[in-house]
Amino acid sequence: HTLGEAYCNLIMACTSAGEWERAAEWCELVDEFAREHDATPLLGACRTVHADVLVATGRWLEAERALESALAAHARYVPGMGAPTVAAMAELRIRQGRLPEAEQLLAGREEHPSSLRALAQLRIAEDQPQAAAALLERGLMAGEGDAVRATQLLAPLVDARLACGDAQGAEAAVRKL
Repeated sequence: HTLGEAYCNLIMACTSAGEWERAAEWCELVDEFAREHDATPLLGACRTVHADVLVATGRWLEAERALESALAAHARYVPGMGAPTVAAMAELRIRQGRLPEAEQLLAGREEHPSSLRALAQLRIAEDQPQAAAALLERGLMAGEGDAVRATQLLAPLVDARLACGDAQGAEAAVRKL
């Protein structure tokens, strides 16, 4: 448990800072330890963070397995804490071009803060950038003062604004980012 908790906090710090390479290195070390000792130090939220690293480094199949494992852990132990994992799976589905599956995952979660980025990315993929921008702006206002959350929402806001043809809005989001 201690190793899992330390790993999760370290990986969250790396991903929050955008240190994907360092996060990936730590993921490899912990995976190796888990295999050697037949231990699974990660459950639910930590597996979701691990999956974020895998997605960011292009290892989508491994990310999918990590997210499926995280969803199973949430379903078994704490179903109410699974929203960020569902959103992460939806984001992966969007990257894979599996938009109907992403839509299904996000159905009924429109008001959950952890779903806003995934919903916005889905709207961009569906050629609805104005709807995406509105979702992201709402998320930014709701999370005012949370720099990590702002970073997660500003990057797709740049994409949404560019897709709307709003170069000035995109530039303003880049400056905030």
